[in-house]
Amino acid sequence: MAEDWGSLHKHKIIYDGNCRFCTRFAQWCRKINSDLETISVREKQAKSLLREKGLRFIDLQTIYFLEDDKIFVRSKAIFAICKKLKYPWRLISVFELFP
Repeated sequence: MAEDWGSLHKHKIIYDGNCRFCTRFAQWCRKINSDLETISVREKQAKSLLREKGLRFIDLQTIYFLEDDKIFVRSKAIFAICKKLKYPWRLISVFELFP
């Protein structure tokens, strides 16, 4: 059964599937919070979803986080993801305050 990525989960991690670190990070986040959905940016569904959200240039070597109608990219995505994790991992998001 094909999954509809646009309606299953409100929070999606879209990551570089060729990057081992990114893949392991996405899997680890999913393990801690099963409400997070993960998908490789190289998959057709991910590209389609990002375009639907208004992103025209899709960098295949980065991480995106979709929360409701917001798109976070790179470090902002990491901090937004950390806010969705359980304590103590949630505390990592405090570092977003530093430049």
